[in-house]
Amino acid sequence: MIIALAIGPWLINDFIVIPREKRNVAMWVYYFSVVTFFVSLIAIPYMSSIIAHEKMGIYAFMSFIEVIFKLIFVYVLYISAFDKLLTYGFLTMCVAFIITMCYCVYCIYKIKGCKFHFLWEKALFRKLLSYIGWNLFGSVTTILNYQGQTLVLNLFFGPLVNAAKAISDKINGIVGSFSSNFFMAVRPQIIKSYASGDHAYMFKLINRTSKFSFFLLFLVTLPLIILMQKILILWLGANQVKDNMVVFSQLMLVFSLVNVFESPITTVIQATGNIRKYEIIIGSGTLMLLPICYYLFTIGFPAYYSLVVLIFIYAVAQIFRLLIAKQQVGLSMRYYCANVFVPVIITSIPSAALSYYLCDFFSNNFLGLIYSVITCVFISLLFVFYLGLDKSERMTSLSIIKSKLTLTSLFF
Repeated sequence: MIIALAIGPWLINDFIVIPREKRNVAMWVYYFSVVTFFVSLIAIPYMSSIIAHEKMGIYAFMSFIEVIFKLIFVYVLYISAFDKLLTYGFLTMCVAFIITMCYCVYCIYKIKGCKFHFLWEKALFRKLLSYIGWNLFGSVTTILNYQGQTLVLNLFFGPLVNAAKAISDKINGIVGSFSSNFFMAVRPQIIKSYASGDHAYMFKLINRTSKFSFFLLFLVTLPLIILMQKILILWLGANQVKDNMVVFSQLMLVFSLVNVFESPITTVIQATGNIRKYEIIIGSGTLMLLPICYYLFTIGFPAYYSLVVLIFIYAVAQIFRLLIAKQQVGLSMRYYCANVFVPVIITSIPSAALSYYLCDFFSNNFLGLIYSVITCVFISLLFVFYLGLDKSERMTSLSIIKSKLTLTSLFF
């Protein structure tokens, strides 16, 4: 945090392309962002404890409270007489601080082992520092890719393209929370099954979680990708929507679909504790994004090629993840491809093509947009149910639906 605060003036005044009249506001927003990051970092052990104990109800409740706070702060932003960007940065920092404090208080009083006390154990420190060090390396490479991409776009194309990418990042963050929250509930089970030596159950969890995460995200992203321009016009207004926003948002959602397979594989490798090779290969490989983008922009390629390169690099990275998982935990690539990639491909391609074709028949008004979304979701559900799921998964899904319908009928 000290380093980030120290280099802030140089970044804002000398490196990033920002209108001169906005630099003071940008500086304060930068400081708010650094403090927000630091506060969120403190919350990680407490959130990890909640997830490790599988207290997902508390996690869901805290997420709900966070959304309520953000909704309140959006209204405060609307009525505020201060600079909107400055107010937004400050309120975001306040939300992070409040949520972190709530996590800390709950864990300290409700979960054993969460009270802070001094401890000196060299062997444990060495083990933790080695793991954290390599994990930090992987996290830093991810941050460099995402934020470095923003900086490279800023240098070549200016703030307007950055605004388009910011919109796409926001959409991606909202949509990605569906699959990430789903996986968060499964993550402890993958780690526990590895620790107990039940590899058969672990592989089943990895394959099904990868497939279901994709399908869940696909149901949400397909109508957004097909109808992105109409949705952005409805959200931002026709005068605010530029071509860059549409292309960036569509490609960012495609990237989310490609990268959704990462979490289960990364989790099982992290469960082994041996992440050095994984982080070096994946981290170093994905960092190729920045020099490739820089070169493409110098020879005149358009801005959206940064996301094309991002999609390609992370697709290749997934192959290397599988190879490392095969080497470290014995994951069968043939079994994985047959049970994950094949159902995903035979489901997503025809449903996307049919949805795109049928959406052309609806009008461009709001009612037509609703019909288009319903059509996309309905077609996707049919393809997922009949082509994406095997027989046992279909039977399980039907039994869950029947039980929910039975429970609902008891209340009405």
